[in-house]
Amino acid sequence: MTQAIYSKLIDEICERSKATPSSERYERCDLAVDGTLFTLMPAPDNRTGEINAVAYFGDVGPLPEANPGAAAVELLESNLFAVGRDAPCFCCNPETGHVLIAGRMPLDLVTADSALELLSGLAHLAFEWRESHRGSVKDSQPGSSTASRMKVSAIGAAPQPRPLNRGLK
Repeated sequence: MTQAIYSKLIDEICERSKATPSSERYERCDLAVDGTLFTLMPAPDNRTGEINAVAYFGDVGPLPEANPGAAAVELLESNLFAVGRDAPCFCCNPETGHVLIAGRMPLDLVTADSALELLSGLAHLAFEWRESHRGSVKDSQPGSSTASRMKVSAIGAAPQPRPLNRGLK
């Protein structure tokens, strides 16, 4: 049952984002949301093995070349403000060395619209972080240059970062 709910949610996210659904979308669904690349994956319950959430991983980008240790500590300190069940946290992708923002969205609480809204908010947070470290990172775009002015886009859209609402923290 939960696999069907998860699959339906991924299909709705793909539909709303105009992403071309791939056959692997239920194992790994890649999207660009407001300039940040996200991967969505099934998150099983540790006790039952049933899928009970959608895990997300957003590519924030590389640590800055100038003082990467201080930037990493800053991100770890940010994790203190997000402690809680299903709260996002910063981590590092060991394969790319990029900073990630990761978390989970419980299937019983999430809709395609609320998922895209959450990812959009996290994309804005990632953009703020990248901008605050601009000029001191090797690669200012995370992953590849696939951003969009649209709320969500399929991978491959032309980069057009949208302005942030500076009133949000």
